Amino acid sequence: MPLVLQTDTNPGTAEFTELGALSMSPPVLPDPGDGNPIPVTQSARIFLTSAAPGETNTLPNPAVDGLTLILVGNSTNARTITAATAVAPGLSTLGVGAGEFIILRSTETRAGTDVPAFVWTVMSNYGVTLS
Repeated sequence: MPLVLQTDTNPGTAEFTELGALSMSPPVLPDPGDGNPIPVTQSARIFLTSAAPGETNTLPNPAVDGLTLILVGNSTNARTITAATAVAPGLSTLGVGAGEFIILRSTETRAGTDVPAFVWTVMSNYGVTLS
């Protein structure tokens, strides 16, 4: 018997979705290439393939809370990514090498005001150098 999740919001209806049909991993987006910003409008997995040493990207702040971004090193050349704000206290530069990955989550912060701001925080890190 498949595992199902009730997805309706109206009492008296019976709408269900098989959990196996739901994706638990964000979609793969293409590598933005050297010198371009990492896209941050949706959750994504991005396999970074550097053709030459010294390739770079920027990581803008997210616009919403709850996004998941998985960056995976997919070549022998490391990619340096500079985040708009720190992803961990004092650390805003990511060095992603071959076989390394980092999982970032967008989080809302108010920083002492009523105006929300969104930042990336590290959920998991496998070998990525933070500085």
